Amino acid sequence: LSAFLDFSLTAEVLVLALKAADPFADDGFERLVRNADVVIDVGPDGATSCAAGAERLALWNPALVHVTVSAFGLDGPKAH
Repeated sequence: LSAFLDFSLTAEVLVLALKAADPFADDGFERLVRNADVVIDVGPDGATSCAAGAERLALWNPALVHVTVSAFGLDGPKAH
């Protein structure tokens, strides 16, 4: 736990609430992704959850770790 806290205290974190119809149209978002280590989507309707979004993230930053988190999964009766 101590090592985790030491690492996370030096990490830079930015939280974005992307509600645009196409966040990929924003050059600022692309610049952030190109310099990021991790992108975390929240929910099945996350801005980058679709396959096309994940592919574009990978093109912008091949080393990027892209995670999608959803309380009820990405599909199924309780996903939405």
